[in-house]
Amino acid sequence: MIQRIQSIFIAFALINSIIGVLIFYNAKEKFFLYQFNIKLEMFLGAILSIFLALISLFLFKNRKLQLMINLINLFLNLVLIVLFLCYLLNLSGGFLSLKKGVLAVPFVTNILLLVFANQYIKKDERLVKSVDRIR
Repeated sequence: MIQRIQSIFIAFALINSIIGVLIFYNAKEKFFLYQFNIKLEMFLGAILSIFLALISLFLFKNRKLQLMINLINLFLNLVLIVLFLCYLLNLSGGFLSLKKGVLAVPFVTNILLLVFANQYIKKDERLVKSVDRIR
């Protein structure tokens, strides 16, 4: 059922990933893609995060696969944050520039949303197992 709470969390993570890609795309002309060396990996990672969230959103019938895809997406967002922090450490000004640090916000919130979605998926899985035991 697509109206479950974990589907809502995954939908918010999808919207958040789209916002992250749009921030990357809009920042291209201003400062972002011209100042970093490994810019393409982060952009492709953000696009991959969108596809993983979209796939996970429509796998509501297969909870175990949905949980696995969410964990992969969670790991991808952690890698994106680490890459972004490495970039900030190599820039002049580092973490002090708020304009540069705002690009990591969608990925941090994605991690929180995916963790909440995984908790509710596990809760549903436990509920289904307990009902199967009663039969």
